[in-house]
Amino acid sequence: MTRDDEVDPGEPIRRLADLEEAAPPQLRERVRNSIRRRLLAGDLLDFSVFAPARVLVTYVTGLFEALMGGRSATVDRSSPASGPPPTSQDES
Repeated sequence: MTRDDEVDPGEPIRRLADLEEAAPPQLRERVRNSIRRRLLAGDLLDFSVFAPARVLVTYVTGLFEALMGGRSATVDRSSPASGPPPTSQDES
């Protein structure tokens, strides 16, 4: 295998190198704006898909909690009924 600096580019490639033109200064800004537009469109699509699903889950959760009598799946640690079990000293 040869290194790139050892390879003779040949006459056709030199002709193409003479045709090279510099990129316009606005090209970088146009490409950057295009990328930003695509990212914005993707973010808006994600929001429009997932936001209604989150709202639906919130409403369904509230409905189930209302139907279950307001009981939550989590244990309320502040109520006395959920305290530690009585010990033998507490019973005497």
